[in-house]
Amino acid sequence: MTPPLIPLTHLAVLECRGADAARFLQGQTSANVEHANGTLAPLTVFCTPKGRCWPMPSCLRWHPSTRWCCTPRWSRRSSSNSTSTPPSTR
Repeated sequence: MTPPLIPLTHLAVLECRGADAARFLQGQTSANVEHANGTLAPLTVFCTPKGRCWPMPSCLRWHPSTRWCCTPRWSRRSSSNSTSTPPSTR
């Protein structure tokens, strides 16, 4: 019997691919992304150049050259919301 799947529609995924994906994320997040090893997903925040922090519940290593960072859906950029800030700080 397969386990039930639960849709996580409140989350979005930021995917970084390539040989420098881990190095890029290390410079943008607060966690040591090298600890994301397939069994551990460190909690982190994404830091923008303006000093804003977006919470990302976890950073996952999907493949040796691919990292996934989960984030609440409100922090994604969209055409209707150019500020990309949490609703409580707008």
